[in-house]
Amino acid sequence: MTELPVDPKGTRRLRRYAAEFVVIFLGVSLSFLAENVREARADRAAERASLVRLVRDMESDLADFPGNLERAHEGIAAIGWIQTAQDGALPAKDSLEHYLEGILVCSAMAANSSEYESLKASGSLRLIRDVEFRQALTENYERYQALSQQHVTDCEAQLDPLEPIADQIRIRSDRSVEIVGDVEAIMTNGRFFLALSGVRGRRGAIAGNNRSRIDALEKLRARALELLGEF
Repeated sequence: MTELPVDPKGTRRLRRYAAEFVVIFLGVSLSFLAENVREARADRAAERASLVRLVRDMESDLADFPGNLERAHEGIAAIGWIQTAQDGALPAKDSLEHYLEGILVCSAMAANSSEYESLKASGSLRLIRDVEFRQALTENYERYQALSQQHVTDCEAQLDPLEPIADQIRIRSDRSVEIVGDVEAIMTNGRFFLALSGVRGRRGAIAGNNRSRIDALEKLRARALELLGEF
């Protein structure tokens, strides 16, 4: 059997090509790896910055929402006092005026969801790696619009329950109430008390939803601070 001649130059060329291929492959791979590391670091920096801004927004809401809750409870208490007084002796004029004023208490929702809305609009919610936190965050902020509308509706309709007794009272520019008619006429007005029941239900819903948002925000803030502590 005849052996084929060995071509030293061809072998060297193959080795050189193989070496060049390995060098190019390693260079490209390392380049991709370096880019992935750079992107991961950028994402982590962006995640941390977003968490800081989210905490700031949550603290702003936690400073505002308790006031909304308190005003809703004030309105409910005022209505409750008037409803209870209906079953007893006629209340004193000045006391009734005070609680009629309580019906006019309402509040606008000054929520701060700017960071969440920015993350949502840019598709950057994915930067937050904690899936449960991200889901809870979305659930909380997506409920803001409905709660805000409840506040708007309540403020727009704040004079409606007093319409049935409009001829018995005068509402001053500072929202204080003066009874110019008869206390008994007010306390025996069925339409007035029916309207009060509706307002009490609406204020109860507002109070309950504010309480739920406060509880959710406190948990979200605590978790966001935990996540920041991991950086």
